[in-house]
Amino acid sequence: MGKCFTVNPFARLELTAEDRAQLVQLADELVLAKFEEYEEHLNNQKQVDLNRWKKFTKSGPTTTYLERKNSNRDSKLPALLMVGPLPGTLDENMFGLVSPTIEAMRIKTSYLSDFSGAAVLSTIIEPTVEEPFRSVVIKWMEIDIPGASIGLVRNRDYVYLESSGILRLKNGERVGYHLFHSVSFPQAHELPNRVRGNMSFCGMSKTSSLVMQSTWAWTSTDQNASAPTVSSASDSHPAFSNRFLNLV
Repeated sequence: MGKCFTVNPFARLELTAEDRAQLVQLADELVLAKFEEYEEHLNNQKQVDLNRWKKFTKSGPTTTYLERKNSNRDSKLPALLMVGPLPGTLDENMFGLVSPTIEAMRIKTSYLSDFSGAAVLSTIIEPTVEEPFRSVVIKWMEIDIPGASIGLVRNRDYVYLESSGILRLKNGERVGYHLFHSVSFPQAHELPNRVRGNMSFCGMSKTSSLVMQSTWAWTSTDQNASAPTVSSASDSHPAFSNRFLNLV
């Protein structure tokens, strides 16, 4: 597991029943908004609107697009869209994504090195036998930035709401989703020698064959953030804006 930090660096995060309900509602509304975009993508035969997106990079069968500046003038952060097939079935993918407890995170970090530090701050919804992929969790993670060890830059860290589960298309086909969305709590204060970043990510995938899945993922990240960014989508949720939200 290397040097991965799996001990909570903050004081205990106390959430009221109302807090938990609002965070679940926030996660569900963000996911459903992206699910509508994903359905539109499928209805358009998986064609990407090149008036909104320009090709940014290609890795194997997947292509990543960068949102054009003139297509969303209200957004202060760049958005990326990744589409394409990935190996594995939907169930395999979802089992690999869900890690609602510190024990599950330790297992995941034993074979992945996608972050240098991580902790589960609060588990709101845990998977069950009936819904093995349904999870809503508050997490913290730190990402190593090249040059941080010699003081040239500072590592980035994130406090975020993570949600996963299964939705269904109108034809009954299952779609797996995975959401990361930056949130803010007084207990999860900024840490020394780190820059608190903001991010929002939502991925959708469905099985396209016995060994492949089609994937659609949207993300917007501000790795240079020094303070929370108010969410433009939180106008209809003033309580979320003031208490939890950093960005959309």
